Amino acid sequence: MLKNTQATQNLIPESVEWMNTFLGVMWGLIDPDMFSAVADTLEDVMQASVPGIIENVRVAEINQGNNPFRILSLRALPDGHVQELKDDIHRQNEKTKDPQELAADEEGGDYYNLECSFAYHALPTGSGASSKAKNMHMQLVFYLGIKGLFGVPLPIFVELQGLVGTVRIRLQMSPEPPYLKALTFTLMGVPKVQAGCIPMMKTGINLLNLPLISNFVNYAIAAAANEYVAPKSMTLDMGKMLQGDDIQKDTEAMGILWIRIHRATGLSKQDRRGSDGGGSDPYITVSFSKYGKPMYCTRVIQDDLNPVWEETCALLVTPDLIKADEQLSMELWDSDRSTSDDIVGKVELSMQKMIQHPGKMYPQVSELRGMDPEKSMPGKLHWEVGYFGKPQFRPALKTSGKDVNLPDQLKDKKELQDDKGTLDNADEDAVVHTPPDPLWPSGVCSVIVHQIVNLELQNIKGSDGKRKGREFEPAQESGESKDEESKTLPSSYCTILFNDELVSF
Repeated sequence: MLKNTQATQNLIPESVEWMNTFLGVMWGLIDPDMFSAVADTLEDVMQASVPGIIENVRVAEINQGNNPFRILSLRALPDGHVQELKDDIHRQNEKTKDPQELAADEEGGDYYNLECSFAYHALPTGSGASSKAKNMHMQLVFYLGIKGLFGVPLPIFVELQGLVGTVRIRLQMSPEPPYLKALTFTLMGVPKVQAGCIPMMKTGINLLNLPLISNFVNYAIAAAANEYVAPKSMTLDMGKMLQGDDIQKDTEAMGILWIRIHRATGLSKQDRRGSDGGGSDPYITVSFSKYGKPMYCTRVIQDDLNPVWEETCALLVTPDLIKADEQLSMELWDSDRSTSDDIVGKVELSMQKMIQHPGKMYPQVSELRGMDPEKSMPGKLHWEVGYFGKPQFRPALKTSGKDVNLPDQLKDKKELQDDKGTLDNADEDAVVHTPPDPLWPSGVCSVIVHQIVNLELQNIKGSDGKRKGREFEPAQESGESKDEESKTLPSSYCTILFNDELVSF
């Protein structure tokens, strides 16, 4: 006991290899969506300081790979060493909580303080982006703003090569399960960052100065990290995160945008080939905001300045899109076989305005605009759009939640009931106890495949006839092959079937 007290007072770090082993096991299991907040912060920093040749930049993906961070040292700290962190937590709570709630929080549990030094070093890999994906990385899309290449996306693969820093963590403990209420962290200085960039276009002239872009990316990561350098901090509600369950009770979307794309008229000629001395091969992409990822794409109509599509799509509307005041963006493109596709025009519509008038389709005849909203383009788009929110649950349909297919004498047995998870509010209770409303026979089903870990390949053939003097090798059991990347391994993909029908792959 005396030795432990002296170690704490002298701030002597203990061995942390047990933590690094644990991180090595858990690292590949982390959901990449946890880095979405980091991606948003990086995107904001980059857009505010993008180089002159670049019109805009988007963070398309952040992935942790399978090479984890390493903890260099971990030590407990007395309260007196984290006074700045305590003051910043108090300032944050004053903005969001009333004085009584604030006092209850500060006295409602014990605190545990840690200081952690961490480092990240990229593993040696091959020259290709697929090989470098083993390390922590992200994909950026730069949009050139120079004449003749306006709005052309240029993807860049960014590999995190090195990162060294120190963070202080304050844990608020609670007597109620799961015993951890909140986690607050602050960085002790801006971490040292080193990232490398690789263009993902195999052909064509590299119009970007990669050393310039690398310096810009390193600056952006450091600037984003500076948002959490002491005395500034960030607090996470760990109680809600740890009490979560794996039962999805409701879709996160508020509703859907239903879009019918009829036709376009009077488009400008984009190609020298085609009928009447020039034509266009138009198609339409639907996305959120000017530089958002396309959520839907129509078919290409060959050689037609008045194309007719008559296609329909539905997009989920989430609260984040509304809070960010995203625009519904309909972009017309001319498909080119040998060069990048040309923008023909676009139409934007405020989603905040749309959700204020739900339950009805609104016909639109929209004049096309350029990438600059003040610039008009030849042609009009004839389409319809409507917002339809989720219907409310009818209380009259609410049941006990018991399985109606079981005999009466077995319905009350808990082990035979479906797990309902943690119910935090009345809406979640209504979800698990109310069957689908017969007045609304359709619904929204969203499936997202984030990643696959520990994929195994079974060798069911054994040795072939060309053993070159070696003894016969039997077929391997599932999981014996340890190669994670090889030219002989197959390229994996997923298929999703809904009601025995293929809906995605």
